[in-house]
Amino acid sequence: MHSPIPMHGPLEKPGEARAAARAPADDEAGFVRLSEHEWAQFVEVARTLIQLRPAEEDNTRRFVEAVLTVMSGRRFWAQLPSERFGKWYLHHHRNLRWLERGVWLALAQRGAFGSERSRQMIGFVERQRASLQRQRARRRARLLSKDG
Repeated sequence: MHSPIPMHGPLEKPGEARAAARAPADDEAGFVRLSEHEWAQFVEVARTLIQLRPAEEDNTRRFVEAVLTVMSGRRFWAQLPSERFGKWYLHHHRNLRWLERGVWLALAQRGAFGSERSRQMIGFVERQRASLQRQRARRRARLLSKDG
């Protein structure tokens, strides 16, 4: 038989996944669910950085909870249930845009997620940026090798 595959996110370090698994789940299925206080704290900080329209707050909250769930190593993007989060790939692409614009890092540095989640978010941002740089370097190398 095959040995079990560790269930940490693609950019998550195995030790961090174990720590996340030991942390109490935010809900029974293991998805991050922000409390009203945590959401209010996020909105207060986020409004200083991004245009957060009241009509879109529910979508933004689902997006933030999806990112925090993936960041914690509890799920991969494609494992997010559409009935709760919507289309996972839309959240993934929005996440990449926020990463490139520095939104996640700025939010974490300003404590939008509380101290522990902000620390996790900074690590998540650093790992994702490094991964994107490696992907771009490989893509650039492939393109240059085809030209030569």
